[in-house]
Amino acid sequence: MEQWGNFFTYIGIAMGIGGIFLRIRDRSAGLELAALGALCLLIGWLA
Repeated sequence: MEQWGNFFTYIGIAMGIGGIFLRIRDRSAGLELAALGALCLLIGWLA
């Protein structure tokens, strides 16, 4: 179970960073990706 927590944590961090960069490039995009990354990060911490 520990490896799944680490997996979701790293995926969440990557998606959050990607969402922030997408938000900087295009004002209307990136929020969904950052929110999904935060959700993955939360799952990773709870796992």
